[in-house]
Amino acid sequence: RIKALVVNWIPHCIDEINNHSLSQGGINNYEEAAKALAGQPHGRHKGYPFSNAWVHQTVEAMCIALMIDPQGDQDIIKAQQRMKATLEDWIPKILAAQEADGYLQTRFTLDTRSARHWDPRTRSEHEGYVAGYFLESAINHYLMTDRKDSRMYNAAKKLADCWYKNLGPAPKKEWFDGHQEMEQALVRFGRFVNAMEGPGKGQNYIELAKFLLDSRKDGGEYDQSHLPVVQQYEAVGHAVRAVYTYSGMADVATETHDIDYQSAVMSIWDNLVNKKYYVTGGVGSGETSEGFGPNYSLRNNAYCESCSSCGAIFFQYKLNLAYQDSKYADLYEDTLYNALLGSTDLEGKNFYYTNPLDVEGPPTPWHGCPCCVGNIPRTLLMLPTWMYARGADSIYVNLFIGSTATVENIAGTDVQMVQATDYPW
Repeated sequence: RIKALVVNWIPHCIDEINNHSLSQGGINNYEEAAKALAGQPHGRHKGYPFSNAWVHQTVEAMCIALMIDPQGDQDIIKAQQRMKATLEDWIPKILAAQEADGYLQTRFTLDTRSARHWDPRTRSEHEGYVAGYFLESAINHYLMTDRKDSRMYNAAKKLADCWYKNLGPAPKKEWFDGHQEMEQALVRFGRFVNAMEGPGKGQNYIELAKFLLDSRKDGGEYDQSHLPVVQQYEAVGHAVRAVYTYSGMADVATETHDIDYQSAVMSIWDNLVNKKYYVTGGVGSGETSEGFGPNYSLRNNAYCESCSSCGAIFFQYKLNLAYQDSKYADLYEDTLYNALLGSTDLEGKNFYYTNPLDVEGPPTPWHGCPCCVGNIPRTLLMLPTWMYARGADSIYVNLFIGSTATVENIAGTDVQMVQATDYPW
């Protein structure tokens, strides 16, 4: 299944994103934004305001795919060669679209009428959603190059610093995004910077993640801004936004040991798992707009968007890191093998945007809103990430998969883990 993603699905995503006639927008938005920043004639932004997202997701998916040992498989080697060439083509174009202060979103660069950043009136523009995926893609690019190519990493720090400089307690600005992602990305990036540069170096980004979550109020259930997050105890609203929120909350609870965050996260988890969770591990019945219905209302014609499956995995994984309890690993294993892996066909050429329990129609090669197309491979290919966790002197085996892996620096030594199993067959 990994080979199908590497050989078929990611190259297909590359083709679509390179297609300048693609109505949803692709790499061409960066090319036009770079022209605008250089004072040259340029075209308009194509697609949704958040169309940069599938580019960043695909960049991350390619970087993870390039860390896979092809073991002599010529199909994988050929696909990886193309990915390397694509990254060398795309990365300069993406970075050329970054504004001088570090801000990056081509919609705002190309449409000066909505160029006021972090405006409550433009929360639907998904500023944090797009920026968060860029931060996450930069992490895996830096790792993939064995920390030798810092272009993306430095650009990501510049972007995160831009956000930290402008958003925060007075005299800075209070703001929250209409579609969450930046919160969990900032914590992931802050932890990564701490690991790369030393403790405390990424702390500003973790603090900003908590501030963005704490700023959510006076809104509606759809984007989880109906109550302060520490007063939310039930999974509501748009399913992807919700699980991304809860994943970020679990991160903040782990980093800060904030009792209110811990209480809210556990209450939300209890409501989600015991009253709104499908047998496949999918979330979102679709009775509200792309979202959750009432307790115990799990209709067969589920919504279960592929992106919400990714977010559910992130949420359960974060809780497992925090509490080292096998129930969280069991649940994200369920989602991984069913709701998410089941969203792609065996050849890796088509996918389902939604994943009802019973479906008659075939999967499709693309979607009018292709937010899942890069999210699926980047999440599935992070399989080694989901397999193990560690404490200062402990290793936790979360997934049973035939493999050999080295887990570094456990009680001062590197430990080789070998699993021999036919699981899950």
